[in-house]
Amino acid sequence: LETDYGAHNFRVYRNRFYNGHTGISVQPFYGGPVYLIRNEIYGVTALTFVALRGLCGVCRLLLNQPEKARVEFEGALVASREVQDRAGEAASLLALGVMASEQGMARDAARQLGESVRLSQKLGLSELEAAALVRLAELAETAKEYDRALAFHRRALQALQAAGDRVAAVRRGARSAAPRRLRTARRAAGHRGCRPRRRPARPAPARR
Repeated sequence: LETDYGAHNFRVYRNRFYNGHTGISVQPFYGGPVYLIRNEIYGVTALTFVALRGLCGVCRLLLNQPEKARVEFEGALVASREVQDRAGEAASLLALGVMASEQGMARDAARQLGESVRLSQKLGLSELEAAALVRLAELAETAKEYDRALAFHRRALQALQAAGDRVAAVRRGARSAAPRRLRTARRAAGHRGCRPRRRPARPAPARR
C-alpha cells in the first residue's frame, strides 16, 4: 500500500498485508503526518515498510552535502534496527560503506560493507549482497590486493546468478575475467587491443 505523494493526515488503519514484495510505503510524503495503526505485515520478500531516511541521504548526496547525507544514512540504520527491519539495515550499511569508500576511509568502509554482505546473505538478498561485494572488490583493487578483488567479483557474480539477474551477471563475469591489474599492465605496455581493419576507400565511379 502506498501513501506516496500525500500531503497531510493520512491514516492507514487495520490492514493485513502478506506474501508481497513490500508492505507499506510512506515516501515521498509532503508535509505529514501519516499514521500507520494496527496493521499486520508478514510474508514480505523485501522491506516491511519503506520509510527510510536513507532516501533523504541520497537527496543530500545529489545536493553535494556528504556530511548531512551521512547523518541521514546513520539515522536510517538506527531506525531500521529499532523496528527490526533487517533488509533496511543491510541497505543502510551498504550506503554508509559506499560513502566511507568514496571519502577514503577504507577501514570503516570494509567493516560496514562486510556487515552488509553477511546480513544480505543471511536474508537471501542477493542484489544487495552483490552490490556490497563489488564495493569490497574496488577497495581491494585500490589496495593492490588483486587476488582478493577477483574473489569478491566472483562472489558477486554468483550472487547475481542466484538472483536471476542475467544481464548484470554477464557484465560482472566479463569484469571478473579481466581484473584491473591485467588491464593496467596492457595499458602500460601500450596494448590497446585488436582494432578492426579499415576497408580501403572505393574509387569513385568514372563519369561517362
